[in-house]
Amino acid sequence: MDARRGIELLLTPGITPDEWDRLELAFGATPGDDATAGGIDVTRVLGRLHLGLFGDEIARQLAAVERANARIIFRWEPDYPRALRAVSVPPPALFLRGHLPSHDEPMVAIVGTRKPSAGGSAFAHQLAKTLSLLGVTVVSGMARGIDTAAHLGALSAGAATIAVVGTGVDVVYPPENRALMARIAESGAVVSEQLCGMKPYAGVFPRRNRIISGMSDAVVVVEARARSGSLVTARHAANQGRDVLAVPGAVGAPTSEGPNQLLREGAWPVLDVSDVLAALGFGPATP
Repeated sequence: MDARRGIELLLTPGITPDEWDRLELAFGATPGDDATAGGIDVTRVLGRLHLGLFGDEIARQLAAVERANARIIFRWEPDYPRALRAVSVPPPALFLRGHLPSHDEPMVAIVGTRKPSAGGSAFAHQLAKTLSLLGVTVVSGMARGIDTAAHLGALSAGAATIAVVGTGVDVVYPPENRALMARIAESGAVVSEQLCGMKPYAGVFPRRNRIISGMSDAVVVVEARARSGSLVTARHAANQGRDVLAVPGAVGAPTSEGPNQLLREGAWPVLDVSDVLAALGFGPATP
């Protein structure tokens, strides 16, 4: 699907999840065809867009996508992550800078607090580095703290890593991660469901977290408070049928509350990389 048609779809108001499902049937069966399929007239759906009102925004988006060296992948296209397509109500499309790994490559999300201890940050870095050396792609959210440590660990192994951001792929957040974002896009991928130019706001990050877990085979939580975005990611993972893992922490430490709570609820404990590999089916089973 060409970029203009894709942006038209994303800007078209009122497309329901059911209609997106049927659009996938239409375009997935005959890519680029506007024929009626699955009981929906694709042309009529596109006709909801009033070009007189949104034409300027389409032009802005096309220019922003080009400037960012990005592209749009719809869920009926072969490059769309297969695991994410299988979740309930997957994002209709992803904006992508860089390249995603093959569908068969295992992926593990490493997430945690924005204010980690030195030990927690070092653990996330080393875990990501070792997993990357073993051929596992590390996914995270490019936030401060544990996310940043995980991405840097993967990059230190010379491996690709995936950052799922809550802004447009052309917006750097946090701003100090500009160089990190460029490195990730060069060797791996920066992914978002948000239109280009979208700035950060609090409500978008819980939605972003369902993509982190949906792209991954397992989610590892390293240091998090009891009420945190990392636990939202873990809840999404459990609902999506992904394995949830947690690094045990000292009782009473605020950033241990989240992982210890998950362990109490049945998450897999992670003491070293072998526990993650076991969850992926590459080693002995663990509780």
